[in-house]
Amino acid sequence: MQISESLPQVGELAAAVLQTLRISNPLTIRDGVTGCPLKVELQLNDATYDDFELWRTQVMTSNPAVEISRGGSLGQGMMRIKSEQGLRAVLASRDGQIVAGLAYHFDELDRCVRVFDSFSADDLSIGTLLSHVVKYSQEQLGAVFAEMDVVMTSPRMLKTAEQLGFVPVAYMPAFLFLKGSHVDVVKLAKLNMVYSAEQFTLTN
Repeated sequence: MQISESLPQVGELAAAVLQTLRISNPLTIRDGVTGCPLKVELQLNDATYDDFELWRTQVMTSNPAVEISRGGSLGQGMMRIKSEQGLRAVLASRDGQIVAGLAYHFDELDRCVRVFDSFSADDLSIGTLLSHVVKYSQEQLGAVFAEMDVVMTSPRMLKTAEQLGFVPVAYMPAFLFLKGSHVDVVKLAKLNMVYSAEQFTLTN
C-alpha cells in the first residue's frame, strides 16, 4: 500500500522494516494531509465499554473507516495477560446525538494507557476525544506513557496523533485483516515524562 509523505518518520520506519523483510518498497504519496481539530464543541461523558460497543455497533452500520487496530492492545503487563480490568470509554455527543467514541485500557502494571478502539460519525470529533483521553491519562491516571495502533489507511488519524505528541515506534506489515485484505499498522507512543536511558543487570 502507499505510504504517506505527510508523516516522514513513518515512511522511514516502514522502509527499514520492509527492506529487512525483503518486501519491495511501496510508492510514497504526497497527500498533504491535516489532522482532525483538537478542540470542537462536544459534550464528553465517561461510559462503560458495553455502552461504547452499543453505540459503535450502531455507527458501524454506516460503514465508517476503521482507524485503530485493537489486535495487540489489551491485557496487562509486558506479557499482555488477559484482563478486563481498566477498560474505559468516552462518548462524545452534539445536540443530544452520540457522534464519536473512544475506548482505552489503563494498565496499572505498565502505567500505560492503550487506546484500542474508536468510532466517529463525522470528520471532526475524534481529535477532541483523543486529546481529552491523552490529557486525562496524564493528569488523572498518572500514566507514564500512552500508545495506540493506527492503520496505515488512516493518515488523518496518524497526523492527529502526531499533533498530540505521539511518535511511531513500530511498523507492522499486514498486521490487520480488513475488508478482504491485509493492512499495515503503525504503533505510536507518547511519553508523559522525560526519557532517560538506564542500565540494569539481569540474573543468570
